Amino acid sequence: MCYDVKLKMRPLPSCNLTSLVADDLPTLMLFTCPVTRQFLGGPISSELAKIRSLDWIEKSSNEPIWAIRHSINHSLLGYVIIHLHHQKKFNEISYALLPKFYGQGFATEGLALALHIAFIEMNLPKLLAETQTKNKKSRSLLGRIGMIEEQRITRFGEEQIIFSIQNPHETL
Repeated sequence: MCYDVKLKMRPLPSCNLTSLVADDLPTLMLFTCPVTRQFLGGPISSELAKIRSLDWIEKSSNEPIWAIRHSINHSLLGYVIIHLHHQKKFNEISYALLPKFYGQGFATEGLALALHIAFIEMNLPKLLAETQTKNKKSRSLLGRIGMIEEQRITRFGEEQIIFSIQNPHETL
């Protein structure tokens, strides 16, 4: 299934991607949340979370760092970012949502929107996503957006799965 099919089935988008803004700082402190960071190495300190958040807010208008926002009230639901993967060959898509928005389709839709930008506007040939084998919800989500398991590795003391998706618009 192509990554944009799910968007076509919904009559109205439930979320959109925008730049991060200074007012997002309190919500971006989700970096300190044990639930959100359960499979991401655990929560980080408030000081480090603030530094990372301010850096992302500053870079967001020029780099692929987006707020996932509710389409109606524009509240911040989470983020999606495209950055160089650890292996430094391809870009990786990463995301996190506030726990109260889990299971409502926002991550699926936000990632589909980010894939559209990555493949249509940025013309990236391929994207990776890496998640812990134990993170069954993330594995399922990555499958829903069309990513396939590419390999398993041990990183950060945990078994990880690297998923990938090719740009369906790239000509061979």
